[in-house]
Amino acid sequence: MVADSAAAVAGVSPLEALKQGSWVKLICGASFEDAIEVRSLALIYTLAGVDCIDCACDSAIVTAVEEGISAALRLFAAFLRTSQDPKTPKLRRPLVMVSLNDDQDPHFRKAVFDAELCPSDCPRPCETICPAAAIDLKLAGNGDGLQTGPEKTKLEGGVIEERCYGCGRCINVCPLGLIEARNYVRPPEAVAALLREGRVDAVEVHTQGRDPAAFRQLWKKLGPAFQQLKLVAVSLPEPALPQMQPMYDVMAPWLLQQGGPVLVWQLDGRPMSGDIGAGATRAACRLAEKVLQDETRPPGFLQLAGGTNGHTATSMQRAGVFGKVAGVAFGGYARKILHPLLSEAETPRKLENLFLQLRSGRKVLDLDTLHFLEQPVDEATALLEPFRTPRENLHF
Repeated sequence: MVADSAAAVAGVSPLEALKQGSWVKLICGASFEDAIEVRSLALIYTLAGVDCIDCACDSAIVTAVEEGISAALRLFAAFLRTSQDPKTPKLRRPLVMVSLNDDQDPHFRKAVFDAELCPSDCPRPCETICPAAAIDLKLAGNGDGLQTGPEKTKLEGGVIEERCYGCGRCINVCPLGLIEARNYVRPPEAVAALLREGRVDAVEVHTQGRDPAAFRQLWKKLGPAFQQLKLVAVSLPEPALPQMQPMYDVMAPWLLQQGGPVLVWQLDGRPMSGDIGAGATRAACRLAEKVLQDETRPPGFLQLAGGTNGHTATSMQRAGVFGKVAGVAFGGYARKILHPLLSEAETPRKLENLFLQLRSGRKVLDLDTLHFLEQPVDEATALLEPFRTPRENLHF
């Protein structure tokens, strides 16, 4: 039963999880804007007990996350909160986080190409390699699927923009080099407007550390808004490590104010690669080793990302960093293990009906109709489980 899978998630608050070293974050994708899938991911991973859900800095996507979380809380209450016993477990509401960037960053780009330039006999490696199913190509036809005249040599379709999260794999495999990346920066004004709505608990600033002035400018514009949040994360790859102290110095005036946000350093080992295989997670573990050895590093909790997957817990143990960092974030791999389950024939319809029921305020008490959620919740729970055991409090 769905309730059985969720029962193990009772416990500390998300911020306490950081202190205990049991923090787990879901990364929906800084550029992933498929609201329907984001809503489903938020539902499943909230039931599994995730501490934070990181999504694109877009009002519609934040709404999708909120709907997923709300649905999970209502389902949990309906099937587990039937007892007045204070020992009855409670499902934690995860923090809602949005991601933004200070400069060009691979997480903030979209693949673009003109499908009409593609030869009709192309093996379409871009479609095959895309982890987000964000490329859809088909032969151009006359409306009946039949090809006539010059159109028989053309393809149509291309990138499904809202599903592309910028991993760049299609760019490297295109035999004709037709695919490019379009970079963008989230406008600070739009970010500030979204934060003023009060629906966001945390932000994550992605930086490559190449332009310290861009980071300072971002904080100059948004620091007052960030100060009202519960948590601020800075995601950075290994080349940006020398900038940690200068970046902390920029943030300190807002972080150190009474009631200021908690700081998390997201160590981005091998960006957007967790779905590839076991080896992808080693870079994040090596990066954590390097940072942990630096006794002069600035304050802040450390969290792994970039290549994290089902092998991460074992890899962390081998590297000697398990229990020494505050937690881990899962992105591409977390989405990959659920995508087939959420795409099964009847599942999208069942999910939509469930959300419609909850939105209308109708009582959802027929547990038999929710068995389709059992396997996705079990998969998500299994991914989080190695990190859920609280360890001795960490001091950063």
